[in-house]
Amino acid sequence: MKQETKVDLQALRFPVASLHLNKTLDDFLNSENEKLTIITIDLSIERCIMQRIAHRSLPLVLESGSLQEPITSEHINSWCNAFDEEDYEDVSFRQHHVILKY
Repeated sequence: MKQETKVDLQALRFPVASLHLNKTLDDFLNSENEKLTIITIDLSIERCIMQRIAHRSLPLVLESGSLQEPITSEHINSWCNAFDEEDYEDVSFRQHHVILKY
């Protein structure tokens, strides 16, 4: 069974989410894990993942079709001390992007 890393970017938005993506991909490449799931509310992260993989010629593939999960009051409660409501008020779901090593 493949070992998996999950990284929840919570309510981070571009460009901060993109900066976290760079470190996450580097950490994943240096790990023993074969699967990475990035959870985000930022719709631009999928494009950023594809761009990073192509630009850096990374031995990774982004699975097509991300899972969408509704944002719940639990998520919002966990974000309330770290984020302003404006950071997430215009979104209603979190995306799960799965990246695999090859």
